[in-house]
Amino acid sequence: MRLSPLQIAQIRQSAAESFGPEARVWLFGSRVDDRKRGGDIDLLVQTRALSSDVALRCKICMLGLLV
Repeated sequence: MRLSPLQIAQIRQSAAESFGPEARVWLFGSRVDDRKRGGDIDLLVQTRALSSDVALRCKICMLGLLV
């Protein structure tokens, strides 16, 4: 996995702050493969059922924390 320990901690903390402590974060895409280079960070956040409005607000909050 091509993420530093600091990046992993920041992603986990941002997801917990935005979606709640039960949120689970999954990395997928090219960052999973150590042999590849570059690429964006593709994340899937798994959490309890949320309405689309609430989920969007949580996503925006998480993105703001990661910038």
